Amino acid sequence: MKICHFDFSKPFELKNGVGVLVVENPEKFVSYCKDFLDQYSGEDGDFIFDENGKNISFKKCGEIIFDIFNLSYNNKKIIGGVYDNIVATVNNDYFSEYAELKGRILSFVDLVSFDFPLQIEYNAEFSLQEILKVLKVQPSDTSISVVEKIADYFDLSSKFAGTKMFVVVNLRTFLSDADFLSLITHIEYADYSVMFLERTQFKRMKEEPVRIIDNDLCEIIVENEFV
Repeated sequence: MKICHFDFSKPFELKNGVGVLVVENPEKFVSYCKDFLDQYSGEDGDFIFDENGKNISFKKCGEIIFDIFNLSYNNKKIIGGVYDNIVATVNNDYFSEYAELKGRILSFVDLVSFDFPLQIEYNAEFSLQEILKVLKVQPSDTSISVVEKIADYFDLSSKFAGTKMFVVVNLRTFLSDADFLSLITHIEYADYSVMFLERTQFKRMKEEPVRIIDNDLCEIIVENEFV
């Protein structure tokens, strides 16, 4: 994944799906955050995301995360993808069982309505998605640490919501070097990319590329050697 912006002298190429953008100037930092938010909401922005020579929509395939402590596996995009996958599995492998279940539900409602002292009506064309929603079917949170929760969220959002690009704001403030190393190692084997947008430069843990916009708006590129 490459990220382009007119502030950059050249595209910011994420290595093994990881990159760190440090913006020391507070006004520029806020401007970048707003740009990502605007694009996530479907508006135009100055950042361009290039995947193998093809521009991708940040609204459709991206996500910006400000609060890592409030990540939910139950957001609309993930749940929609989970339900679509369950429906496909049922249609392929359990269609007769579902047809039987639906018939039994309708028969039960008929039985109850027969003895009910009021004439009632109901929708007999309910969907499997509606059943799943009533039962509150959702991914289980089995994470035992903040890092594991973040990694699991990335994986779920990628698989079920089609997210290809995550922008995470000021994450390094909350993670130890060891935890950050664990997270970027996980990302290396994933099918998505993550850019960490930071106000302060932290120690590089591997050879993750770092792009710095300093307080004077000068650009510093760190791609190979450790600093």
